[in-house]
Amino acid sequence: MSIKKPQSAAEISPPFQHIGEPEWEVRLRRMLRDYRVPEPVPVSEDELSSREAALGARFPISLRDFLRTIGPLDFRAMRVLPLDEIRPLVDVWFAPDLPPQVQVHLPDLFAVMDYYGTGDFVAWDRTSGRFVLVRHDPLGVRDWFATFDECIREQCIHLAMGFFGWPDDDVAELVEIAKQSLQRPDTP
Repeated sequence: MSIKKPQSAAEISPPFQHIGEPEWEVRLRRMLRDYRVPEPVPVSEDELSSREAALGARFPISLRDFLRTIGPLDFRAMRVLPLDEIRPLVDVWFAPDLPPQVQVHLPDLFAVMDYYGTGDFVAWDRTSGRFVLVRHDPLGVRDWFATFDECIREQCIHLAMGFFGWPDDDVAELVEIAKQSLQRPDTP
């Protein structure tokens, strides 16, 4: 199936509100197919439990459900990491440049998404349960989303931008409108 250039933000809105709601994965798979995203392979409960045991951490329910139902996924801009790449960010290449108060917190920040191939990450903060951006430019850790659901919903919106070309001012405007529905923290 081919899709046409969107004319409204509703056309590029994420196909679900919450991971785990009825048929969320059917609607997401349809969207991924429409945007020609290669179909990922889900991980088994045994693989997931084994990785959690190795890391000494139980992942949030939405991340677990996503990995078991959809699997590691390359959204082209961001990538949900395979299990063997999910890890505490103690060895992130720019760790020595981070402020000491951030460095001590790195064992609690688990990389779950690769950020635009830059070596930056979206990380799950096991102390707060939130998802943060861990970046080298600008250097630091920034609150991003309260749930993994919202991380994935944003990537669904961004698929339209990548699919219809960059830059496309019309699609860029629709992306910004669609992103207003996301539950972002009140931080810059």
